[in-house]
Amino acid sequence: MEPELRENTGEIEVAQKGKLPNLVKYGDIKGDLQMHSEWSDGVHSIKEMAETAKELGHKYIAITDHTGELRIAGGMDERTILKYFAEIDKVDKALKGIRILKGLETNIRKDGTIDISDKVLAKADIVLASVHSNFKMGREEMTKRICKAMENPHVDIISHPTARVIQGRPGYEVDFDELFACAKKTGTVLEINSYPDRLDLSDVNIKRAIEAGIKLSIGTDSHSKNQLHN
Repeated sequence: MEPELRENTGEIEVAQKGKLPNLVKYGDIKGDLQMHSEWSDGVHSIKEMAETAKELGHKYIAITDHTGELRIAGGMDERTILKYFAEIDKVDKALKGIRILKGLETNIRKDGTIDISDKVLAKADIVLASVHSNFKMGREEMTKRICKAMENPHVDIISHPTARVIQGRPGYEVDFDELFACAKKTGTVLEINSYPDRLDLSDVNIKRAIEAGIKLSIGTDSHSKNQLHN
């Protein structure tokens, strides 16, 4: 039995029936739906990120630089976003063998609204929405905040759904049963953020999400081409 399966969550009984699942391996990963470039707080260009992803065997990626109100991470205003989209289209057209999606990692405000207008969001191929502030809200209030963000028809993915940083800060309190219900109702995807100090959703909540019928995405949250193997 692979070490990753040894969690005392029923794997022994499953193994006795010969029904252990196969582990996901690097070669199974065909895309990466969260990464950042020099347009916000990344260190490499869109072209460099895309070329490295292609070398890793990816068939598609989303460049998801930060927006508006996250100034500490170089959040882009709407005029800059349009220039950024044009640059992604330019690289996508020039680089064969990989699809480069125009993405944004937007901010979920305290009231659940998004920090970029719907008019601009509509021009993106994929929109991530994240909580980057007010982490100490109550469980019910935080859950309502994220559910409201899911109701925005342009929001595709809730990224790092608890905002935890391993050995840095605990995740905020959220009602996952209600969150899963909102995600299912709106068709919103929840992210598996594979950056080593996040791993968010956790393994436990990934299993719960799958059992609830929620779609999941994988994003490395890379801020450098050297992190794309995360």
